[in-house]
Amino acid sequence: MLTVMNRMTAPWQLIRLGVKAAGSDTAARVADTNYGVAVNIVLAELERMVAELRDDLRSGQGFAVGSLLKTIHDAARGLRTELALPVDSTWGRALAAQRTQISASNGNRINAGACTLTVAATAIAGDPAKFGAGSE
Repeated sequence: MLTVMNRMTAPWQLIRLGVKAAGSDTAARVADTNYGVAVNIVLAELERMVAELRDDLRSGQGFAVGSLLKTIHDAARGLRTELALPVDSTWGRALAAQRTQISASNGNRINAGACTLTVAATAIAGDPAKFGAGSE
């Protein structure tokens, strides 16, 4: 199944095998098929990508953060749209946990950026002559 996932345009599309085998998008029916493991694989891949995003944001050297964030968003959206995931199910909780991690990682990054902008604005306000103000 991993070989099939690696050949797909988007790894989350592996879920479609489980949906097709179950004849339904109901998570419980998909889980009862031999392809239920496909959802576990996609969730593990999502978890790996979220960890990579978190590490890239922490290091400040993530050049492909935008692309990675889009891929993560597409995977999460694919899980939500391809499967009817009850919030209280194991898979639903796993997806919610990953979405929380993404939000926390991005929130920390945004807060750090806002602090940097505040410091820069304070520096500008402290010496306006550096930026051409008052040089008339």
